[in-house]
Amino acid sequence: MRIICPKPNDFSKEILINLEKKFECNFKNISQTQLDKTLKNYDVILTRFNHKINFNSAKNLKYILSPTTGIDHIDKKFLKSKTKLISLKGEIQFLKKINASTEFSIYLMLKALREFKVFKNEFSQEINGKQIGIIGYGRIGKKIKPILEKMGAAVNIHDIKKNIVPKSRYKPLKDLIKSSDILTFHIPLNSRNEGIFGKNIIDQFKKNMIIINTSRGEIFNEQELFKKMKKDEVFYATDVLGKYFLRNIKNKKIKKKIIFTNHVAGLTNESVKLTDNFILKNFLSKIKITNN
Repeated sequence: MRIICPKPNDFSKEILINLEKKFECNFKNISQTQLDKTLKNYDVILTRFNHKINFNSAKNLKYILSPTTGIDHIDKKFLKSKTKLISLKGEIQFLKKINASTEFSIYLMLKALREFKVFKNEFSQEINGKQIGIIGYGRIGKKIKPILEKMGAAVNIHDIKKNIVPKSRYKPLKDLIKSSDILTFHIPLNSRNEGIFGKNIIDQFKKNMIIINTSRGEIFNEQELFKKMKKDEVFYATDVLGKYFLRNIKNKKIKKKIIFTNHVAGLTNESVKLTDNFILKNFLSKIKITNN
């Protein structure tokens, strides 16, 4: 069985060494174009987010190993094919152990409050006393709420599943936007919510509001969010820039309005080792079952 990993630096040494002992492996940094050309020669791909897995380039692929909760980097055609996807999607019990993205959301919030300034000579700000709105009350939303409350924030929540939110903390989206100093987004990207936060919602964002996004850039209509920032109306701290922001990130008018990182929220030593080992164990288990 032949395995390719187009960006080995995204993985722990342990998983790479373990796979190399058992299989024929190609663990070298390659571009998207190179991957598309060579993927047909491999049975397994090990990847996170940096490469798209295109169905037409990988008709011989038997397994996709992706230690991620999001799978938007994987061609949807694979979900109806014989190729087996091993990811973290739906692994609720295991994911309770993973704290990296939760911590990173807090980090972005603190960094934004310290670095974004409405007036030139003002001091930086604290979480204490802020009205914070959580949009999406899944794994990370549930973890971040008590942390923010212990830091002195007043926290309210919106989720399309109203019944999963504590009654005393639920607010309709319009009311949450109106009352919040900071909005932090924790929803998955799928066909239903791509671009779901469009002009009608972005126009409601208050002047000087801070937007935190560790979900996906594509949950926003990024062009509309960009316009709002150019008008000096909102600040944006994100780990997940979408295509529009990537093309326009050097625009001088938003330079002091944005903090961004390159999809690294989940990449800590602790989380990478845990997620890599989980995926490896599941993969080897399935191979054993398949060979019996």
